[in-house]
This record gives sequence, structure tokens and C-alpha cells, in this order.
Amino acid sequence: MRRTIPFVSIVTFVSLLALPRPSVGQSPAAEKQSKEKAKREQEKKDQEKKAPKVYTNDDLEATSERPSAVQNATAQGAPPPPPPREPSTRDETSPEPTPLSPSQEISEQDRRIKEAEENIKALDQAANALLWQYLQSTDTYEILRLKGEQQEILDQLEKAKAELARLKGESTGMPTATPTPPPG
Repeated sequence: MRRTIPFVSIVTFVSLLALPRPSVGQSPAAEKQSKEKAKREQEKKDQEKKAPKVYTNDDLEATSERPSAVQNATAQGAPPPPPPREPSTRDETSPEPTPLSPSQEISEQDRRIKEAEENIKALDQAANALLWQYLQSTDTYEILRLKGEQQEILDQLEKAKAELARLKGESTGMPTATPTPPPG
């Protein structure tokens, strides 16, 4: 036959284990020493936690009465320090930018190519932003709306890339490739 221990006795046993037990075998002198040691450790911790010195106006006034290094140097006959320079927008060591001659100017074709590349970069960033938005969204309708907007931007991106290829082909004198039309 199986013997069961009542639940109340188990709870009582566990609660007795949790109670602090008096130290067995320690003399009153040993207890006193351990209490003193704990007290000293607490005092050390309190000293470490003390706030650093807070400076007051008196401290500032005391330092202002002493001359600074610059004042000492000028009093001994050294030349005064140079005045602070105005910050400039360009480096003095860099040469002046020279204006482009007509032969060096960017041609109209190169300018249009650069604009097309910038347009492609902007469209690509917008498409990626929409992708990130709909990946984070939990609303089905918002996801569908964002995918639609992204598809419109991707269509514009495809047209911009075709235009860029056409412009680059014109600038090099090579014939442009025509994209294969989609089926159906």
C-alpha cells in the first residue's frame, strides 16, 4: 500500500526550510566580530557612494584671482597670441577652381545622362521605401495599396532605365537595343 504525505505537512516543511536558522556553534564573541566586520564593509560602501565634490561660485572666484598662462606670458614680455581666425569655407591650400573652357563643359547629352541616372536612383529608393513599409505592415489593405504604388514606381523605373540606355547609346554612337515586348 502506498503511503501519502499530506499536503499541509509538505508546505510546513518547505516553509521551515526558508526560515533563517540561528548559527550553531558560534560564540557570542564570534557573532560580535562578524557584526563589526559587516558594519565596516557597509561603511566602506557608503564612503564609495559619496558624491564627488560640487564646485561653487567661491571656487570659480578663487581661480579667477590667479593669472592664466596667457596673462603670465604677456606680463613677461612675450608677444600676445594671434587673434582667432575667421573660419573660411574653403581650404587655403587648395587652388582656386578654374572655370571650364567651352571644350571642357559638360555636354547636353552628358547632362541628360546624369539626370536620368539620378532619376533612376530616386525611383529605386522610393521603391525600396515602399517595400520596407509593406513588409512592416500588418494591414492587408495597406499592403495591397503599397504593392500597387510600388508596382507603379517599378514601371517608371523600367522606363527610366530604357531611356538611360537609349541616351548612352546615342552618346557612344551605338545602336540601341529594343526590349522584347511582353507576351499577350
